[in-house]
Amino acid sequence: EKSYLSLLIDFIDSCNFYFSYKYDITHTAQTISQMSSETLSQPLWSRVDQRFFWNHHLQSHFIENQLHEYIIPVVDGFIKASALTTHDSPWKYIFISRRG
Repeated sequence: EKSYLSLLIDFIDSCNFYFSYKYDITHTAQTISQMSSETLSQPLWSRVDQRFFWNHHLQSHFIENQLHEYIIPVVDGFIKASALTTHDSPWKYIFISRRG
């Protein structure tokens, strides 16, 4: 049992997990802006991109029982924000990657 727990802890520590209570981080801002008001009124978990809903299986009992407020999609990914200067012009960029 301890070896399985150790493997699980090592796995979780090696990943970068992100979530948001209110905002869909599985879609691009462009995709979200093109969603209908009907789609946006659905529970967050039901409109996310299923390819990036890492904990979908773990949430299945909550989904089956329609416990929408307890279903929080988790995404495995990477986020880096940096500032840089080119030709004397400073600018900032954010790199976001999702793993499916």
